[in-house]
Amino acid sequence: MRTVMKGEKNHLYYLFPLLLLVVAALLGLHQVPRWWTREHHLRAVDLLSDLRPTHEPRAVVPKDTVEQDTVAAKPAVHVVLPDSFPEGMTAIEDYSDSALRGMPRFYDALRQCEKDGRRVRVAYFGDSFIEGDILTGNLRELLQAKYGGGGVGFVPVSSEVSQFRQTVLLTSRGFVRHVRRGSAPFSPSLQGIMGDYFTTEGSAFTQLKGSKGPLAYLDTCELSTLFYLAQADTMELTCTINGGQPAELRHENTEGGVRASTAEGRIGQVRWSVEGGRETPFFGVAMDNRRGVSLDNFSVRGSDGLQTGRIPLETLCAFQELRPYDLIVLEYGLNVASPGRRDYSGYRQGLVRAVEHLKQAFPQAAVLIVSVGDREERDEDDGVLHTIDGVLYLLEAQRATARDCHVAFWNLYEAMLREGGIAGMVERRQANRDYTHINYQGGKRLAKLLFEALEEGKSQYERLNEKD
Repeated sequence: MRTVMKGEKNHLYYLFPLLLLVVAALLGLHQVPRWWTREHHLRAVDLLSDLRPTHEPRAVVPKDTVEQDTVAAKPAVHVVLPDSFPEGMTAIEDYSDSALRGMPRFYDALRQCEKDGRRVRVAYFGDSFIEGDILTGNLRELLQAKYGGGGVGFVPVSSEVSQFRQTVLLTSRGFVRHVRRGSAPFSPSLQGIMGDYFTTEGSAFTQLKGSKGPLAYLDTCELSTLFYLAQADTMELTCTINGGQPAELRHENTEGGVRASTAEGRIGQVRWSVEGGRETPFFGVAMDNRRGVSLDNFSVRGSDGLQTGRIPLETLCAFQELRPYDLIVLEYGLNVASPGRRDYSGYRQGLVRAVEHLKQAFPQAAVLIVSVGDREERDEDDGVLHTIDGVLYLLEAQRATARDCHVAFWNLYEAMLREGGIAGMVERRQANRDYTHINYQGGKRLAKLLFEALEEGKSQYERLNEKD
């Protein structure tokens, strides 16, 4: 124990008043009224929040929370209806019309994959709810276990969550990210499928190593492909596999200007190096097998999903040519739902435009809208946790979008409610204490629920349509 010498000031006397001041300030902040805008929400400060009781699980919100639209046109084939799913399962609601942009195309692709091993690709767009491959990593594993395949799919050449993500070991240097509202200059015409792009500082590399962690089918793959926008720019591109000699590359070009360079082999680790090419926009690297399922995680922190409708159509069409998807999933809402907000008509219109934009770019893909998940806060009066009311109105706007666009819809909020809501998941250590984001354990559980809904929908679709 340190002894205070004579003449030396004892600062411990200041500690207690300082603590009182901090506590008083926090209690004072609790009285500050909450405010929010379309993009930002200031949470109420509650020093005693962890001592307050949680909520009881609530009933599933009725589907007539907002106005219902006209029922979609009768499809040309039988489409599975939600009430035909087993009791207790959150059903995929299919609003397909004769164009069948709901789930039938994906179910047919999976069936063909079972027969001849054809490649099936899934593009899963979302916000921070799936950041770091949460949920999508487990969904990928379940699909690959059933239908074959391997590899982590598409990974940006550089990522701020590379140390957090468990499904791939990513190391990169020399790449500068360009994104809307970012610090680096951004040109909308250059953005790739994730709404961003990367340039080099003269030389750069990105290295991906297969994960031997908690999920299977990720340690090796057969193909590694670098995607970038071809420019009249001099650069030297090399690829080494497993630390060996430079690999032979196969190049593919598209009318949209996107180029794909592919290396083949038994790939446990791959390193793509660039010298020069300062004006060349780079997008990402895919790690795939030749057959089976590939699932790409396109998570963008803070996104509301509407940016997908602003990606140049020719760029998306180029990705369709190089990497045609059988299913496009759109899961957004955490950055849209706000306490007290009930009108999401403007957002709904923007989401409709984004979905139609993607449908045009990927004409063969089924489209599934996954609703916002449960997000809770404590009541200022009694301290009890409850879902913010904006979630309930937003998910109905998302369901209405599915009807408008004749695509499929899965109610993530309902699925989470069956698990006790986000509060119940927090109690089981499946979600964070912000009562907004799940963790890897929560993602594992929700991925299983979605996979079971996909499998049940496929099974019933095949029986109804008497597939040979």
